[in-house]
Amino acid sequence: MPDRPRKQKWCWTGAQELTSRFDEIEFSPAARSAGRRWSGRSLCCARGRMVDKPSVAGLGAVLEQLLQTPQTTTHAIPRGPGFYAWWCQKQHLEDTSVPLPYEQRPPTPAEWSLLYVGISPSGPASTLDVSSRVARNHVGGNIGSSTFRQTLAVLLVAKLRLQPRTGSDRARLTDEKPPSDWLKQSCGLTYALVADPWLLEPAVISELAPPLNISHGCHPYAQVAKRTRMELRRACGL
Repeated sequence: MPDRPRKQKWCWTGAQELTSRFDEIEFSPAARSAGRRWSGRSLCCARGRMVDKPSVAGLGAVLEQLLQTPQTTTHAIPRGPGFYAWWCQKQHLEDTSVPLPYEQRPPTPAEWSLLYVGISPSGPASTLDVSSRVARNHVGGNIGSSTFRQTLAVLLVAKLRLQPRTGSDRARLTDEKPPSDWLKQSCGLTYALVADPWLLEPAVISELAPPLNISHGCHPYAQVAKRTRMELRRACGL
């Protein structure tokens, strides 16, 4: 009895065009201008999980929204589940002890450099949304409630003269206001509201390769961020 033909799988790489016998998925000119195309009925995402055709279409829509012109934190933050992307103004990339890499992602304007991509909620059990996560944990809050804020803080220790605080179960600073002010003055945000964002999170981060994402991240600078964050935790007695 002849062997049954094995079903072919397609490995997904963000910059490489994939072809198959299935119809291509069409994206708007704005999404295509980023130099990325997706095709095929099934693709392998960062975790090796198969993503079906409707999900890939959703991926294109998320990327298109995240690659818009960032808004400062003074603008209203949308409510609902989805993605948010932090961007830094190009002139502030050298504020950190190890200069942040310039990471332009067209069609986002060239004066903005991608820093980090996050989601909220992180899973079906969470009640947070994009607005509460950004306002409460990133712009406000403390470095113990946000890995993004914690990573930025340790990179800005010299610039902002930050001092770690001991005696807590999480990393803390003696003054949390300077990192908040730096975010407000130097950074902006883009958003993409979508149900169940955790299903697309590995694929979106793998595609955009933000330098400060450690989970699902593939940017070399993420290792710098990871090491510096460990140093801060040690300074806090953790």
